[in-house]
Amino acid sequence: MPPGRILNLPITRLNALRRAVFKKSCKPAKSTNMVLVNTHATFRWKHGLFAAFDFDQIKAFNADIYLTLLDNVEAVHQRLLRDHDLDHTSKT
Repeated sequence: MPPGRILNLPITRLNALRRAVFKKSCKPAKSTNMVLVNTHATFRWKHGLFAAFDFDQIKAFNADIYLTLLDNVEAVHQRLLRDHDLDHTSKT
């Protein structure tokens, strides 16, 4: 697998890794006053659209505040085209 292409892993492996990383990352949260978890809601890749986190883990994390940041879909699309040199005219 080329470096930086973790999303190319099989979806079952991605799911297992995501759960393990979230679990390990949240352990230190129990011993501090403030923690920020930054995640996507979903990813779109060869597997299609898939979750970036699992609800049961978010619920168990039991945060005081959840903040959702949104952007205009067209702005996101243009940024992806620009930043990843994607050809938006090709059909996949």
